Amino acid sequence: KKIKLDPPAGTRPALVYNPLGWSRSDNLTVAEPEGQWHVVDGSGKALVSQELNDVKGRRVMFRAEDLPSMGWRVYYLAPGEGPKESGLKVEDRGDEIVLANQFVRVVVEKKLGLIQSLTDLRTGKELIEGGGNRLLAFVDRPLENRAWDINGMYAHFPIRLPDPVRVELTMSGPLVAEVLIRRELKRPLQTVTVFEQRIRLIDNDPLVRLDVDADYHLENSLTKLEFVTTLRPDHVASDSAYAMIQRSTHPATPADQARWELACQKWIDISSGGQGLAILNNGKYGFSYEEGGRVLRQTLIKGAEFPDVARDAENVVNYRFYELPYTDQGNHHIELALLPHPGDWREARLWLAGYEFNTPAQAIMVAASAGVLPAEGSFVGLEAATTYIGNIKRAEDDDDLVVRLVEGAGQADRVVVRPGLGMRIEAASETDLLEFNGKRIPVSPGAVEVSMSPFEIKTVKIRVSR
Repeated sequence: KKIKLDPPAGTRPALVYNPLGWSRSDNLTVAEPEGQWHVVDGSGKALVSQELNDVKGRRVMFRAEDLPSMGWRVYYLAPGEGPKESGLKVEDRGDEIVLANQFVRVVVEKKLGLIQSLTDLRTGKELIEGGGNRLLAFVDRPLENRAWDINGMYAHFPIRLPDPVRVELTMSGPLVAEVLIRRELKRPLQTVTVFEQRIRLIDNDPLVRLDVDADYHLENSLTKLEFVTTLRPDHVASDSAYAMIQRSTHPATPADQARWELACQKWIDISSGGQGLAILNNGKYGFSYEEGGRVLRQTLIKGAEFPDVARDAENVVNYRFYELPYTDQGNHHIELALLPHPGDWREARLWLAGYEFNTPAQAIMVAASAGVLPAEGSFVGLEAATTYIGNIKRAEDDDDLVVRLVEGAGQADRVVVRPGLGMRIEAASETDLLEFNGKRIPVSPGAVEVSMSPFEIKTVKIRVSR
């Protein structure tokens, strides 16, 4: 209600908010009213959009480019069809399906439902050999701590997964194309386990999105998603809390060789010869690599036997005394994405890509209002090479603005913080994480400048006025 919204006649406004502290582009959906609608921006330019109709209802999907840092922009739904021309190309060749956009080309073969080719169109390099997006399942019976440990011998006990019963093109543009792969694993005396994989490519988006929906009933099991690449990396890099971990792909010590499962947060990455490939994830924090790092396996589900359900919890969960209680049985929705990129993880700015994948922009339908804020604005902006805003909040002891800065590439950086909405900086100080021990830093009316050390976390407390 604080934003001035005077939509053009016949249109309906949609407010898009970017919660991250840098400008970024994203794909959004809004509920579609009855009839046919497309999306236009504030200048009246019609955007490529696409109607979706699934379990979430009828929606319009569009791509918002260069959203303001920690800010908003108003778009409009207009009646009728929008433009259909885009950079997304789709071809069903009978035995394979080809998806391509401005960044990547993906070939999915239909017999096994695997990615048989992934080409980075910016470099012309092929990234997959031997298949990508391959589901693997194993029997996993750790000697102790069955819900927490992984048996180091699990790879010797594979569970054969069947060939897909469906591989088909379910969306073909103009904004998004999707290939569906469905597998059904039927075992004696067990509920059928179903995997549905969706490979999705969006116009002007470098990500190859890989969703997995599973109705999972494998016991004492470990399920992974494998990618056999053309790369020959010396190291594998993975995201950690406000930093990254780089591990050799040729472990030399017994301790390194015993790490058959490794930790990650929002991304893992390998690169060689000026080309890299990252796997982004939303909530799956284990992975492994094989064959000197050229094979990456993202861990998806672990169906452990313990801890079991207490027998007095029958009213809390659907538990019957004659059923063995295994964890993680039932429905799972998993979101991953491949990000081919030139160079290494620093050049790809994966610390930002990981946050963007995990923190999507939000879009909601709104009504006309007579507020005072413009149709596009930013709460705070940042000028930096490798530093990002980790968080922003009101100070604990007063109304000052607290900005948490994080350096993401392991390099020294110089940063300029600029509050938006016409706010002036009256004073600023660098504090500890508890906002104590403030040290004054020089300011200008519209900005404050600080220096950052590699992987440093810095708290800046700013007094602002209108």
